[in-house]
Amino acid sequence: MHAPIRCRLAISGWSRSSERWHWTPVLLAMDEPAAGLNPSGVDALDDLVTRIRSQGVVVLLVEHW
Repeated sequence: MHAPIRCRLAISGWSRSSERWHWTPVLLAMDEPAAGLNPSGVDALDDLVTRIRSQGVVVLLVEHW
């Protein structure tokens, strides 16, 4: 099992758990994250985005073709 993904820049909301407040990311916006990547880098990016989405985070990708 992978460790939780931590994102620096995200639109987030607060939630209360175990008498503590914590930051819960809900959206991650990525501007051209695959620019300059080779095919194995694109596969790694795909895996990373899949892991982030599995934690309930919405991912917005912007790519120009």
